Amino acid sequence: MSGFDCPRKARAAADRALGSMTTEVLPGGERHVLRAIVRDEADQVIYEAAVTFAGEWKIPIAA
Repeated sequence: MSGFDCPRKARAAADRALGSMTTEVLPGGERHVLRAIVRDEADQVIYEAAVTFAGEWKIPIAA
């Protein structure tokens, strides 16, 4: 794996990146799916993490 000496470090980096993405994207809409994918040198996916955000008003909101 380029840049990482073990899969666990690659996973940790992907998880940190996903956390950073959430702070950049939210708030800003009611539905988001954010995904971080780690691939090896052969371009095979070895780890994938996703965060799904869904906000829903339960009261009437004026537009």
